[in-house]
Amino acid sequence: MERIFGFASSNGSLTAHGLYPWRKIMEADSASGPWACGFAYCKPQDDVILKRRPHNLDSINFYDPLMHNSIYMGIARIQGVNHSQSLNNTCPFRYRNWHFTMMGSTQHSHKINDWLSGSLPPYLKRNITGNTESEHVFHLFLSYLYDAGIVNAWDYSTETLALALSGTLETWKIFTADAGVENPRAVIMAHNSRSLIAVSTVPDLLGVKKFDGIIGDCAYCRDHTLLDTPKQHPDFKGLFLMAEEGETPGEHGLSSAKANEVIIYHSDTVTTFSR
Repeated sequence: MERIFGFASSNGSLTAHGLYPWRKIMEADSASGPWACGFAYCKPQDDVILKRRPHNLDSINFYDPLMHNSIYMGIARIQGVNHSQSLNNTCPFRYRNWHFTMMGSTQHSHKINDWLSGSLPPYLKRNITGNTESEHVFHLFLSYLYDAGIVNAWDYSTETLALALSGTLETWKIFTADAGVENPRAVIMAHNSRSLIAVSTVPDLLGVKKFDGIIGDCAYCRDHTLLDTPKQHPDFKGLFLMAEEGETPGEHGLSSAKANEVIIYHSDTVTTFSR
């Protein structure tokens, strides 16, 4: 099993409320493990927590921190493994304020990694510590951010950010085609505590849920409070993203993202970009 998910919300204290119907997606039981897993999430004042386990024999519950902390943005990856792997090869990867995870890779990683590495400026190439294709794709994304002048920027346009991820995807797909792999199945997610961005290479793989208020009966409040009247959160804004190989978004009550369409959550607004 390989699964990634990401979320962003306008109010960290209500994140657990919005994501409550999908809490099981953020969990994995020990009987189905072991797992390689990682979770990068943000608290107020941009306090970023990165937890990674390259070989986890216990059950995983990434929803639990949302219930007890004010967390407003995060990405995570859970993958079944049959042997221990290096921490350097465990998503999410981090560079300064950027965190990155990816689901899917080719069977020609060694060759493609060489091509990706050759496209990077020296200072980014030196930062790669593992040998996964996803970490190399991450640094290609960073190089596009660097070329756009926003790798460390606080203020930037969402279109510039979307172009960086689109360029990353297009370059990687050129390399995969040269290696004999057409239309690779992959989903990319990244965040820098201000923006959450994602893209899928194929349709019906990346699931999307946009929140524009929780109207009516909040399921979280219903199950966790003694109030008899429905609790509403009309001002809550947010986004939930999820992908799992072998599952379709519709099976989890999510809408499907279009292939190559970049989805961005920034300043409590969800926008899409296609080229």
